Amino acid sequence: FEIRDLNFATPATVTRAGILYIAEAGQWESFVASWVDEGKRHDTEVGKLSSAAAEARAEKLLALFEFYCKPTLAELRKNFKHAVPVLDFAMVQSLCHMLEGLLTVEAMGKTDNVAKFEIYFVYAAVWAFGGTLSSAGGLDYRKVFSKWWREAFKEVKYPLRGEVFDFYVAPDRHEFKSWTDVVPTLSYDPAAMSVASVTVPTDETVSASFWLGRLVANQHPAMLVGFAGCGKTAIVNGLLRSLDPQAYTTTTVNVNYFTNAALFQRVIEAPLEKKGGGNYGPPGAMKLVYFVDDLNMAALDKYNTA
Repeated sequence: FEIRDLNFATPATVTRAGILYIAEAGQWESFVASWVDEGKRHDTEVGKLSSAAAEARAEKLLALFEFYCKPTLAELRKNFKHAVPVLDFAMVQSLCHMLEGLLTVEAMGKTDNVAKFEIYFVYAAVWAFGGTLSSAGGLDYRKVFSKWWREAFKEVKYPLRGEVFDFYVAPDRHEFKSWTDVVPTLSYDPAAMSVASVTVPTDETVSASFWLGRLVANQHPAMLVGFAGCGKTAIVNGLLRSLDPQAYTTTTVNVNYFTNAALFQRVIEAPLEKKGGGNYGPPGAMKLVYFVDDLNMAALDKYNTA
């Protein structure tokens, strides 16, 4: 449990509680070292890379984390405000998860050529650290972050026009291109499609869908945060419709004021089937993706726990 849960505990429980404090400072560095080591071991064991190539990639990644993460985290703590509170560990963990979808052997090749790693690292870092920035108090923190990043890190240069969030790395040429170049043309057939099922693509929806797709493919969770009506549900539904129906099944959980822990559990257990023993899972060999809509709508119980 968390410390706040003791507000409703009896004196007998409080006197028997052992409190363990774990400082956040430096925890992300241990996570990164473990993540890099696990990736190196996996690529070597499955035969994707030679030991020398895997070691070169691991050293390059550690150097990039050291160079970019520490000054960026310090600047964020000092001068920026996120849309929701985000721990340093969470941002670095998100960066690692994003890199898993970018630095694949299929995209990078099987040699120890790590020169092109940095542009992908910068691309992911910009979104991991700045993705939750928004406007507050009349100040657009995304624009401020974009300007700061360009001035602080000149090793990888972004195009002059636009913000750093306006570009992606083209995998065929390993260089920055504008998201507007890959916005698909809307195809709508009113006889076969309802208006509610259509997502109008923009550079914002394309970029969000790209990262959501990468995270889902690697079985990592993602959360979209924004004001009502900004398109969060439409973006996620668009992604869910694009998944291979032979490999994925989806369940949408619409949270409202009256949703409690017991009801939520029943909803997420409904599509599961017994696999054996105490194990449950989606039907067959399919993967199940949960979409929890309006996560903040449920009322807290009298103990402020669920």
